[in-house]
Amino acid sequence: MEEPTVLIDQPTDTKSTTTTPVKVEKRDGRIVDFDPINISTAIKAAYGDINKQIGPQEDALIRGLADKVESEIKGRYTEPAKIDDIQNLVEHALVDAHLYDVAHAYVDYRLSKDIDRSKMTDVNEAVRRFIDRDPELVHENANKDSNVYSTQRDLLAGAVSKATAFRLLPKAVANAHMKGDIHFHDADYSPFTAQSNCSLPNFWDMLANGFTLGNAPMASPKSIAIAATQITQIMK
Repeated sequence: MEEPTVLIDQPTDTKSTTTTPVKVEKRDGRIVDFDPINISTAIKAAYGDINKQIGPQEDALIRGLADKVESEIKGRYTEPAKIDDIQNLVEHALVDAHLYDVAHAYVDYRLSKDIDRSKMTDVNEAVRRFIDRDPELVHENANKDSNVYSTQRDLLAGAVSKATAFRLLPKAVANAHMKGDIHFHDADYSPFTAQSNCSLPNFWDMLANGFTLGNAPMASPKSIAIAATQITQIMK
């Protein structure tokens, strides 16, 4: 007669093997996954600012610093870490690694970006740039003579309008414009008026199929003269 088989419950590991991804709160409020490559890129940029070469040894050191910062974030934060906090951790990691000149360059770059962000929405700074005849401002449009009074008035109004626009826009949009990911057109008009400076209407489609001008439906023109009149109305 066979012995009855006794089943013994094996202990199970209830601890999850999955790790929660580190989250970061961007300056514009977005929550994204932490990417250590961003830290490596920033540190390498600091190396470049002081003309310091990056060889295999330095590259490995930079990766190690990025991993160290990631570990510290995991240990300190249960909520998404803010950009300023991460940058502080990077600074301390550079100092702890005795990379003092790189740390200085990193801090200088960080401060420069903070100043640029603040200037972009500062109306007083916009007026100062106009008074000082900042070349980037007065020569922004090569088709306009900045020595002419009407142009100067337009430049001043546009500078103030831009500063206001980037303060009113969603932070994600303003930040993307500053980084060059997008270009928000006609910021020197858009906050205060529906008008735009540049427009590319599809005249062929509008003339072929008709369009609505204000509350008035406009039929497809039957002659060149009417077509020319409609085009001038579209452009007004």
